[in-house]
Amino acid sequence: MFTRLFALVLGATSACTSMEDYYPEGELTQVDGREFIVVAKPNFGQNVYFASPNEPTMKEAIVNAAVALPALNVRAIEQATGCQVVRETIRDTGAGGVFAAVDC
Repeated sequence: MFTRLFALVLGATSACTSMEDYYPEGELTQVDGREFIVVAKPNFGQNVYFASPNEPTMKEAIVNAAVALPALNVRAIEQATGCQVVRETIRDTGAGGVFAAVDC
């Protein structure tokens, strides 16, 4: 099972050069010199967004290796939306991304 999942992640991350390829409707924003993609996810709830580095490293795609990454994703959502993230709604994907709702 793990081998199949790893192959799927490896294939998905090598097939595309950036998260923008997966989310063409997303908005790109810069946080601390790194590009992030922010995507509205209305099917997950009102004012819910997903954020991730636009070019995650393989380590980030498999395991959330960067301790500061969730906070950077939250900043990306706030920067792209101009709204404050509701802290209680932050959900780290464990693979480099974050889901969170904003309060505008």
